[in-house]
Amino acid sequence: MDLAQFVLDTQILPGGRMPLRIFEPRYLRMVADAMAGRRPFGICMPNPKAPLNTPARLCPVGTLVEVVDFETLDDGRLGITVEGRQRYRIISSHQEDDKLHVAKVSLLDNWPAASLPDDADILKNLLAQLFDEHPELAELYPAPHFDDAAWLTARWLEILPLSGPERQPFIESADCQSALHFLCFQLRASLASS
Repeated sequence: MDLAQFVLDTQILPGGRMPLRIFEPRYLRMVADAMAGRRPFGICMPNPKAPLNTPARLCPVGTLVEVVDFETLDDGRLGITVEGRQRYRIISSHQEDDKLHVAKVSLLDNWPAASLPDDADILKNLLAQLFDEHPELAELYPAPHFDDAAWLTARWLEILPLSGPERQPFIESADCQSALHFLCFQLRASLASS
């Protein structure tokens, strides 16, 4: 499967929603192609160890997305909201003439739904609090799955300011368990120090 790549310093995972402002010609073309059914696109993070504007600049795992809403913004730019559908692994990549990354990918299974362990309630409670404090975030998720450990873990990995190399091992995992333990530890440590 060939996917255009929207390279961002943050990551979306399956079930996640993200608003984006599109203004670069290569990305306007990417969105037009996706909406016309010509070629889907995915979001992946840059590999900070690789030179800019080279195929090696892509981290190995990204997420196939679908445009679920769009509008013309006040500044004339295109505003879209995408939803993560499925993880993929990049097999090979190249850049087109306008520097748009395109990758041949193999799709990966999404994390299976999992019950939230009792000792992970901190993730549920803090995310619910964040949704209360940031209605624009809550609006993206009219039916949140706070009791699904996979959904909850994915939302925290999207929200926290982690670098690509910090996020990638968790994103590449077959399930959410290692990320869940990491997040619980980090959030408890953060609360204890504040």
